[in-house]
Amino acid sequence: MSEETVYFYKRFNNYEAWFYINLILNFLSPLLLLMDRDNKRSENILLTVSIIVLCGHWVDYYQMIMPGIFEFGTKDGAGFGIIEIGTAMGFVGLFTFTVLSSLSKKPLIAKNHPFLQESLNHHL
Repeated sequence: MSEETVYFYKRFNNYEAWFYINLILNFLSPLLLLMDRDNKRSENILLTVSIIVLCGHWVDYYQMIMPGIFEFGTKDGAGFGIIEIGTAMGFVGLFTFTVLSSLSKKPLIAKNHPFLQESLNHHL
């Protein structure tokens, strides 16, 4: 047996629901939602898929880290609590602050660009 067997055994047997949620969020949802050409051009659908993928990445990291830290089925077992929610909210806030403060320092529309007016009126 290879070395990875123990890693995947812990994550699949004890956290089987998280395993399938991870598969659905990171693979099936984006694949099925973005299969149509019109969906790829819709801002609302792209925003929805982006949020789904970000949640999927969070579930992926949760599934990678928690089974190795906590023993499943004990009082200290890997649960979902205030620390996980607070950490996620903290990183979202830090990311939002960094992006918005960086965007406020520079102009968002180019000046004196030869194709500016043409690009502002362009529609697909």
